[in-house]
Amino acid sequence: MTDVAGKTSAVDTGLISLVKKYTCGAPPMVCTPTVGQVALYTQPDFQGNCQVLDLGEYADLASQPTVQDDQTSSVQLGSGVSLILYSDTNFWRHVGTVPERDNDLSDNPIGAQTVSSVKVVNMITPPSVPVLILPAAATFGDRT
Repeated sequence: MTDVAGKTSAVDTGLISLVKKYTCGAPPMVCTPTVGQVALYTQPDFQGNCQVLDLGEYADLASQPTVQDDQTSSVQLGSGVSLILYSDTNFWRHVGTVPERDNDLSDNPIGAQTVSSVKVVNMITPPSVPVLILPAAATFGDRT
């Protein structure tokens, strides 16, 4: 028997079957928020367990099946929504509003794994940057 590199084997081994046996863990959860939804994740960078929430008020995240009270570390937002975060249940202690996705809440005022209730609301548009308009220069006739 000769292989593609031109090496010859004196022993004809015939067909060798290989069977790989292993157990895989559950695949990671995939949460992709669409229009009017947000996704909460238990780990930074949109990792760990995740929970998709629709527009609405969630007074106690402990009642959610996947990401519960004090477990949120990152958030993704679908289009058209903002997320209001509270550190206590029943919308006490408003700590921040997230207008777009945030891969790590630890650098926000609320911090990571401290969210207890949330409101998913229609997008809050921040006010535009103010522009200073000065009065036109006054003209007092010809000074020649």
